[in-house]
Amino acid sequence: MEWLNGWYIGLYFTLIFFIFLSIGLKNRKILGIFICILILFSGFRYGAGIDFFIYEHLVLEGMDYELQRIEPLSRLLMVVSKYFDVSFLFFLSTSFLYMYSIVIGLKRFDSYSAFTIYMFTLFTLSFLSSFGFVRQFVATGILFVAFSYLFRGKSKRFILVSLLATLFHYSSIVYVLFYFIRYFIQRNFKFWVYVLLIIAGLLSTELISFLIIKIGFYAHYFLFYSDGEVAGVKIYYSLLLVSLSILFVETFFVNKKKINTLLSYSKNMVFISLFMYSALLPFGEKFVRISYYLIPFYYVWAYQIYKGISSKEVKIIYLLFIVLICSFYYFSTLYFAQFSSRGDFLNNFRLNF
Repeated sequence: MEWLNGWYIGLYFTLIFFIFLSIGLKNRKILGIFICILILFSGFRYGAGIDFFIYEHLVLEGMDYELQRIEPLSRLLMVVSKYFDVSFLFFLSTSFLYMYSIVIGLKRFDSYSAFTIYMFTLFTLSFLSSFGFVRQFVATGILFVAFSYLFRGKSKRFILVSLLATLFHYSSIVYVLFYFIRYFIQRNFKFWVYVLLIIAGLLSTELISFLIIKIGFYAHYFLFYSDGEVAGVKIYYSLLLVSLSILFVETFFVNKKKINTLLSYSKNMVFISLFMYSALLPFGEKFVRISYYLIPFYYVWAYQIYKGISSKEVKIIYLLFIVLICSFYYFSTLYFAQFSSRGDFLNNFRLNF
């Protein structure tokens, strides 16, 4: 398979090795070694990431007027890398910030395990996607930590950490509004409510476009891409299928006494993400990316469901489903990357040495 870079195969089996090692030794600290491998793998990459060469240009040759358009903390990392005249410093620092934040968030949500690290590495719009949308994924990790404060009722810290995320990517400012629905997203709802939310997302495009234009924030950006090619449809329907499958398992195989606030919180975040994805889908991927900030809650929700299943047989089937769907996402992402209109943005991976 010419499209499949050997580095990715090596990373996949390295993940499997550390998963079994962690489970076999019953020691989650071992996963920290693999996280370090992920940071180095991402940080020292060259040529991988849809915007890799744009960032490399900004770091090594970017003019002041180009850098001024970048968010303050993202710009700071670029300026430091530019000072030392090495692009890998920017990619290494952003990789560290993103992955360290995800790990901190998982720990604060009591979901740090071999299960969630496996999902983080292989799931769609996660590790591999972070190669391209660098600034946004740093903001995603930080926002994930911010939501852990909101979950624990520490609203001021949530707002402060959320604002920190915006200094890496301005689009994350949208999620500060979650302060006003903080009690709502901790409630558990019936199956049909989530189905209605999905339908509402598909019907909300016009309303969202009206509000964004009226508010004015990113309106020019929104209008520019509103007539563009619709992308990300397959990803949306795959996420929808995965979400409904997990919801089905929760509804019929999880003891109702084990459906705690954390499970409900993460589930609601997942379906809010789907709502946003479907509502913004007609306007193209560049706007759909706003929904990517909530992807880490898939790891939390799926893990909480796994812990809540009583039947050993169902738990094995569920685990097999997660293993297969994540592996499918990982290799299909690499496969479809070769057909990008901007060229293969993943399989050209090599180390920046």
